[in-house]
Amino acid sequence: MEVSLRNVEVYDKLSEETIAYFAEVFVDEIRVARATNDGKGGMTSVVAYDANGRTVLKAVQAWLASPEGVAAGGAATAIEDYIDDLLIPHLKEIDKLNFIRDAKSHLENSLVYGRPYEDLRYVSWNQPLQQLLAMKGGSEAVERVIRERIIPKLTDGYVIFSNNLPESITSKFTSAYFFHLQTNESRKRSMRERGPDDGMGKKM
Repeated sequence: MEVSLRNVEVYDKLSEETIAYFAEVFVDEIRVARATNDGKGGMTSVVAYDANGRTVLKAVQAWLASPEGVAAGGAATAIEDYIDDLLIPHLKEIDKLNFIRDAKSHLENSLVYGRPYEDLRYVSWNQPLQQLLAMKGGSEAVERVIRERIIPKLTDGYVIFSNNLPESITSKFTSAYFFHLQTNESRKRSMRERGPDDGMGKKM
């Protein structure tokens, strides 16, 4: 038995004491229920779409309460808590996509660095970086900023996001200083746009 969440929508503005979200619950590739939380601290609501869904949810709940379920790592004893656990990888993916979006918004005018998908920092100019690099002495100026202002801060997993830097610059430093963010469109689909094979779930 495989349980997964799909068509996940997270509502940050409504999230107060808990994560406000909507998701559809699939069991063995079949849509059986919807899960919702209003973000005000209450338990997640898991409501079956039909009689078959109610039967399937009872089977999931029975597994969670069984010795087999506990041995398999089913730490959550209530199906609502179990569904909340399934939300975690979706939240991490959303956070990653938001980080990429924020980083990309600074790449045109800045040298962007930080800890991948956790912390974002940048050194900016009042013109596009590519224009600066095309100017006489521009490459040298960028290299100097990298060497003097950024590299000393590259500790504890911090790197320079190299998406907007030519190899003529990156090749002058150790490759360990650089990280290329995956910003292609296929990674930026919303959770609502994901297909049936994209669900993140757990097998039982």
